[in-house]
Amino acid sequence: MLERYKEWVRRHPGIVQNLDWLLLLTVWNPSRTSGGSEATYEAYHAAVGLLSLWHQHIIEEKELPTSRPTPYLLLDALEYVETLIELRGMRLEAAGKMSRYSPLLAVELAKAGLKMAAWSRYSAHMFLRRPSPDDLHQFESEL
Repeated sequence: MLERYKEWVRRHPGIVQNLDWLLLLTVWNPSRTSGGSEATYEAYHAAVGLLSLWHQHIIEEKELPTSRPTPYLLLDALEYVETLIELRGMRLEAAGKMSRYSPLLAVELAKAGLKMAAWSRYSAHMFLRRPSPDDLHQFESEL
């Protein structure tokens, strides 16, 4: 069933991208504006972002000459859930269980590790933004 879904996403990239945009536009949902918790809003935003990232990966895996490196995908995913981790750290700090900075430190260390893993693959290139498919194609041809 998962493979059929992936195939549908590949056959209808325009529809999928429009649905992703529609979901991103609904981030300003009623629970956010009518007193819903910030954690609920951020969880919704993270879920929509992760779904959009997954759809992008499905679409690109057949189009790109080389797949986007896993560290970049993990880095993008981590950036979507980073605020949730920060909110959880604040809640734990309020309960007296730990400092809010411990989870933030773990996130920043994970991000640094992922960036180093990506840089080790493309050692001659420093990315200040996510590499485009054209960038990846050029870098692979230089290896």
